[in-house]
Amino acid sequence: MSTLSEGLTAVLRPVEPLNYGINDTCTLLGISRPTVYRLHRLGVLNIHKFGARSLISAEDINACQRKMIAGRLPRNIQGASR
Repeated sequence: MSTLSEGLTAVLRPVEPLNYGINDTCTLLGISRPTVYRLHRLGVLNIHKFGARSLISAEDINACQRKMIAGRLPRNIQGASR
């Protein structure tokens, strides 16, 4: 914690990433890499390329998680990719 000039105490919050890599997305959502790419093809997750890195926004991950909880994901995300 740091002290401000007026004597108030500021609470420092950890900085959360705005984007996550594919492996981190898999961990956060509890899904496999092929499922991440299937969700991308179905328009659920947007993958942005930055050089060689593929990144997914925290916003998209949170929205996907809400859809997973509500059972509103497309049924064809399971099984082998085509």
